[in-house]
Amino acid sequence: VARAAMSHGTEVLLLNIDRRASGESVGEMIRRRGVGALAVRVDDRAGSLLDEIADAGIPTLVVAHKHDHPKIGYIRVASRDTSRDAVNHLIHLGHRRIGFCRNIIADQDHTNRRDGYRDALRAHGIEHDPDLELAVPADAEGGVTAIDRLLALPAPPTAIYFADPLPTIGALRRLHELGVRVPEELSVVGFDDDNTRVLGTPVYTAVCQDAPALGLMTGQLLCRAMRGAPDAPPPRIDLESYFEVNRSTGPAPSALNA
Repeated sequence: VARAAMSHGTEVLLLNIDRRASGESVGEMIRRRGVGALAVRVDDRAGSLLDEIADAGIPTLVVAHKHDHPKIGYIRVASRDTSRDAVNHLIHLGHRRIGFCRNIIADQDHTNRRDGYRDALRAHGIEHDPDLELAVPADAEGGVTAIDRLLALPAPPTAIYFADPLPTIGALRRLHELGVRVPEELSVVGFDDDNTRVLGTPVYTAVCQDAPALGLMTGQLLCRAMRGAPDAPPPRIDLESYFEVNRSTGPAPSALNA
């Protein structure tokens, strides 16, 4: 976003709407800071907040969240279908106990990935087990926590899909510490915003999106909107993710730790 702003002779401010002055509306905060356009990252609770932002009357793009307000655009990367592809890949390898780990913050991105996971299980007649679904912080320690919790189950999974990059890295590190071989004893599918999948060992199978390109396009669209017709319809853009098979997935073992 900042790279796009610089190329258009503008700059980026980071605003935490939760820290606005007491009694100040979102629109008042935006005007006080001299903001000409807004890129907004929200969670699933943000409907009324987006209505307030729309009333401020400046070009706005919600990032990674589809929103239908007529005055607000959105740009996102669809990941439900590719998440389903990832879990289908594991099922075709013989896995039936498949874990899923998502961000502890509920947002549309992660809900779509969870829905893709459940879609694949349902399509193959695999009963959904809530014990195999975890919400963890989207950092490396979240991945460590997920591995410790899932492997402690009476019937642990033979494969896990992590819906964020850093928990994937943390999980692989923890599995190495525990001596669990990937993918011989446990298969791992991760998520990648850029090139995280190639930084660890093994290079992990992943659902991938180009987050830098998403940010660049967001900045370009907002800079153009600031200079365009005020009544132009806001953009609504769905980009595609893709599924890439690498070295962290393999056939299901007859039993974990056998």
